[in-house]
Amino acid sequence: MAIDFKRPKAQAPVIELTSLIDIIFQLLIFFMISSSFLYPSLGLALPRLDDSAPTPSAQPLTLSLEADGTLHLNQLTLSETELEATLRQKLAESGTQALHFRADRSIPYEKALQTLQTAGKAGVTQLNFIYQTAE
Repeated sequence: MAIDFKRPKAQAPVIELTSLIDIIFQLLIFFMISSSFLYPSLGLALPRLDDSAPTPSAQPLTLSLEADGTLHLNQLTLSETELEATLRQKLAESGTQALHFRADRSIPYEKALQTLQTAGKAGVTQLNFIYQTAE
């Protein structure tokens, strides 16, 4: 006579989501309430400034490097030897050390770096690159 041992049927695991949903709602409420404190509604009387102050209307200095190696500082065409002195003079006139730089994509990397090094020697401390975004 054979003894038949029956195994108890395994129950499928049950995941209770109730506590998880409660935590999510509590976090949602917390972030909704705390976000209203970023700019609290205070009754401040802010000072006023005169809007008629003159704004600098000077054209920013733009250094362009063409594919053939020609340099342009705004509309002025320069040689490599004139670049440092002319750029130093224009920076002093404008009262800024900012320069916008644009170069043709076919310019060798070394040539662009040499031009930027010369600009740095002339006193440029802030350099902005002009580029075209991909469409």
